Amino acid sequence: MVLRKISSLFLFLMLSLLTITFADNKVVAVFPFECEAGSYRSRRIASGMGNLLENYLVQLGTFRVVERGKLDKIIQEYKLGMAGMLKPETAKEVGKLLGADYLVFGRIEHTEYDYRSGNLINLLVTARVVDVGTGEICYSVSDEVNRLNASNLPRQAALDLAYKITSEVTGRTIVLPISLRWKRYGSVFLSGAALAVLSLPPFEGIWAYSLGLDPYWDESTIKAYMTVGMFIGIGTAGYALYKIYLNPDKYQPNELLGDIIIDHDSGWMSSMPEIPDKDDLLEVKVLNWRF
Repeated sequence: MVLRKISSLFLFLMLSLLTITFADNKVVAVFPFECEAGSYRSRRIASGMGNLLENYLVQLGTFRVVERGKLDKIIQEYKLGMAGMLKPETAKEVGKLLGADYLVFGRIEHTEYDYRSGNLINLLVTARVVDVGTGEICYSVSDEVNRLNASNLPRQAALDLAYKITSEVTGRTIVLPISLRWKRYGSVFLSGAALAVLSLPPFEGIWAYSLGLDPYWDESTIKAYMTVGMFIGIGTAGYALYKIYLNPDKYQPNELLGDIIIDHDSGWMSSMPEIPDKDDLLEVKVLNWRF
C-alpha cells in the first residue's frame, strides 16, 4: 500500500513537471537581414541569417518567434526597408499587427573573402532590438567572426547574436535550452523512473530472481530491497527533473561544443578554460555548433 502511494505521488509530480509551459515568453519578430548594396554573396548570406537567428532564439526557449509567413505578409504590405521600419510610430504599428513585443532588425555590415579560394573568412553583423511598446531601439548588439570555414561562419554569427539578444533582453545568465537539458539528464531520468517502476509489487518476482532469493521464505527481504529501490529510483528521476526544469545548468559552449576557440584579435586557436560568468559567455566564439 505504501509503495503504491509513493508511486502515485511520483507519477503525479512527473506529469506536473513534464507539462510545464512557457506561455508568458515574450514574442519577437526577426526581420530579414539587410546587407551592403551590390554584393551578391552578401545578399545570399543575409537571406539566410534571419532564419538562423530565428531558429537559435526558439531553441533557447526564451522567446516565441512570429511565423515567417505572417511576417512576410506585413513586409509586403508596408514595403519599407529597415530605415522605415525603425521609425517609432511604424515600429509600434507593425509590432502590434504581428502581436510581437520586440522587433529585431539585422544587417550584414562587412564581409571578406579569401582571394584564392573565394571562401568567406570574415563576417561582421549587427542587430537592433526595438521595443514595440515605445517604438524605440532598446538594444543594439554586434558580432564579428572570422577564420572559420565558410559553412559555419554565418551560423556562428547568428548563434552569437541569439545569445547576446537573449541576455540583453532578459538581463540574466543564459541556461541550457530544454532540448540539451533532456539530452544531458534524460538518461538519468529514464534510469530512475525504470528503477521506480520495477520496484512496484507486480515485479517482485524479478527482484527475487535477481537476488537469488525464495519469494516465499524471503518475502520481507525482497520487499525491503524493493522499498530501497523505489526511493533510489524516485530520487534519481526527481534529481533529473530538478536539473531539467527547476535548476538548469548554465550554458557553457566549451563544455558542449568542444574546447577549441579562436582569438579574434590574433587569429590563434587555443584551448578554452571553463567560463566563469555571463560576460565571458557572451564573448566566447566556439568553432563547431552541434544543436
